[in-house]
Parts: sequence; structure tokens; C-alpha cells
Amino acid sequence: MRRLAYAGIMSATLLVPAYATPADEGHAAVEQWIDTFNAHDVAATVELYTPDALVWTTAGRSLASGSDAFTAYFTAVYGSPLTATLGEHATLAVTDDVVVDAGQIDVTNGSTGAVTPLRYHFVLVRTDDGWRIAAHHSSRLPDPPATPAPAAPPAAPGGG
Repeated sequence: MRRLAYAGIMSATLLVPAYATPADEGHAAVEQWIDTFNAHDVAATVELYTPDALVWTTAGRSLASGSDAFTAYFTAVYGSPLTATLGEHATLAVTDDVVVDAGQIDVTNGSTGAVTPLRYHFVLVRTDDGWRIAAHHSSRLPDPPATPAPAAPPAAPGGG
């Protein structure tokens, strides 16, 4: 009888969906961005942004806004054999409808194998069509500071 009750409780537990927080939902949109980036799907990538989103691209010298600008940018980027891997990141729910996700994305050039580490942040908003990126910034992660040379040992007393 005890096993039957336990089995019933476990079955009922499996039927209850896990609660996803706004941070979880917003971060899922970032993972979707990684997937569309790796698929080189311009239309699907642009669809992840709000129509008036602000984007400061990795190689950009000016702030871009709007679907036409994103289409041109991702068309150019996807002309190279690049793939993205999400690294360390954190997600902060500002409200139930606004999330900030920030961290590191490593972009690998499939032709050369070179990896470019980028820092990023997305501001995501909940819309009628799901979570969309309202602001996006990415830039090359600076190289770590050079390690200083070890200090020379002190001179011997008496100069000799």
C-alpha cells in the first residue's frame, strides 16, 4: 500500500509543470539567440529583437536600431563560418517583464579556429510574442593585464 501511495505522489509530481521565473524565461531567449547565430539564420535572429531595439555590435562604430539595420549586420556576420558558445553569465529579473542577461560568449572562426571572447549584455522584454531583445551590446573581452616581471633581488650589503 505504501508503494502505491508513493507511486501516486510521484506520478502527480511529474504532471505539475516546473515554474519558470522571468529570469529563466529571459535567459531561454539568449540561448535561442545562440542557436539562431550558430544556424546563421538571419530572419530568425532578427525576429528575436523588438522592432526598435538598440544594438551596439561587436565591430560597430555606431549604435544600430531597427530590423533593417539588424538584417544588414547579421547578413554580413553570417557570411563567415562563425559559431558562438555561451560562457559564464548571469541573469537578473528587473521586473516580471524586463530581464538583463550578461556574460561571455566565445565566437569561433571555423576557418582558422581562432576564438574571440566577447562580453555581452541583453536587455530582454516580455512581449505578446514572447521574450524579445530590446537592447544588445557586445564587445571584445580585453586581454588580461600583463603579469609584472618579478622584482630583482635586493643588492648585497657593502656592494659586493
